[in-house]
Amino acid sequence: MALQRFLITVVLLVIAFALMIVLAKKSGFYNKVVLRDKQEAQDFDESTLQGLLGAEGVTQTTLRPFGVADFQGKMVDVCSNGDFIDRGKRVRVTQIQGKTVTVAEC
Repeated sequence: MALQRFLITVVLLVIAFALMIVLAKKSGFYNKVVLRDKQEAQDFDESTLQGLLGAEGVTQTTLRPFGVADFQGKMVDVCSNGDFIDRGKRVRVTQIQGKTVTVAEC
């Protein structure tokens, strides 16, 4: 008896949910809630990282472990080796692998 009540409740909830979706689409509310914009992927130009290996810069954000560092006026997304590095600290690029620039505190 309890199983029948449970199944009836589940079926009624599914029907109610489907009815709510149909009503939301007809009223225009669905279009206000659902995100339709798409972001276009931009190809990453690895040449922007050329010559950074061994370069020293200053962190612009706290690295936790990811953040931003300034290398001679060029802002670069960087990653520490897992350590937190405070903002304003000097760092040196120790490794570049693909898009990931790894730094260590000087």
